[in-house]
Amino acid sequence: MRNCCYKKSTPPYCRDHMIEAMAGLRITTIFTFMSLIITLQTSSAQRFDIKVTETPVIAPEGSDADLGCSLVPAGSAESMTIKFHRGNASSYVYMYEKGKEDLSNQNETYKGRTEFLTGNITQGQVTLKIKNVRPSDTGNYTCLFVSPNHYSTGIVELQLAGSLKAWQIALIAVGCIAAVAALGLLIYKFMKKKADSREYRTGNREEYGKPLDD
Repeated sequence: MRNCCYKKSTPPYCRDHMIEAMAGLRITTIFTFMSLIITLQTSSAQRFDIKVTETPVIAPEGSDADLGCSLVPAGSAESMTIKFHRGNASSYVYMYEKGKEDLSNQNETYKGRTEFLTGNITQGQVTLKIKNVRPSDTGNYTCLFVSPNHYSTGIVELQLAGSLKAWQIALIAVGCIAAVAALGLLIYKFMKKKADSREYRTGNREEYGKPLDD
């Protein structure tokens, strides 16, 4: 390769070399830019959120409850890991991993009471059926979807039909206490008024020496 760096004039072979270098630089820049766009698009396509079908899910004791979750945007979840758990992720309610269930660390209280419905899993929709619902089943369930490059969660609440939450029980208790206090205050005022009336009438008897009807 001939050295053109220190020439005051630019010979033809130097001009050709510079043109080739600039063309190569443009091509490299274009390919880098296109690769970046493709990478960003791929990364964006792999991101997803979780939508819960219904919350709270209300079921009578002894019945079955369906906890549904789905991908947003819709897409196949067949190759993903899907887990339902309550608080402790290591002791889960149900786990599906790459086409099959994994019950090795399933919480003992759910043994034999779960069924995973995958009829629409190619659209990212799954449902965990909990059978023979018990009072201890109530609460929040975390639905976790995991892909190689992303994960997302949703929360589904399960309630028993006709059951009261702790805050509702507390509110009722406060209402009862307030009602009792109000009743006590009314009785006190009534008794005080009656006592004041008797004192007044007794004073009149002593002052005028006349018997007054009670």
